[in-house]
Amino acid sequence: MQQMLAPIVVAQVLYAAIKKTLSVSAPYLLHSNWMSKLELGIISTNFSLAYGFSKLIGGILSDLFRPQLLFELGLVMGSAVNIIIAVVTPDGIQRSLFSIGNLWLLNGIAQGIGGPALNKMLVETFEPTSRGTAVSVATFASNVGYLL
Repeated sequence: MQQMLAPIVVAQVLYAAIKKTLSVSAPYLLHSNWMSKLELGIISTNFSLAYGFSKLIGGILSDLFRPQLLFELGLVMGSAVNIIIAVVTPDGIQRSLFSIGNLWLLNGIAQGIGGPALNKMLVETFEPTSRGTAVSVATFASNVGYLL
């Protein structure tokens, strides 16, 4: 069980960490006048909407495709969006609600796809007698990621 759960733990920590990067950077963005509270609120709302809808779509897709593929795709896509925002945004992209908003919308889609895929992987991988432990460990890993 430990061998199968270790990669899930690492991935869950990363998923949670990249989900919260806007919240962590918000004080800097506001203090440096890089973004207004209104713009930050619009971007956060778009993320939440994209996240919610992509969880629904992710559940359907995880029934059609390998959940491991969707889980990995969501993690890679979310990581790529965060790297693009961190590297390109300050100099390369205009300080626009449209550009940052669309990138963060993609992050919401990536984040939402991973959740249902993880749930399906846990159900398919672990016996009913150990599923509670597996889900608890995965949830704990998410909480650790939020602390990062």
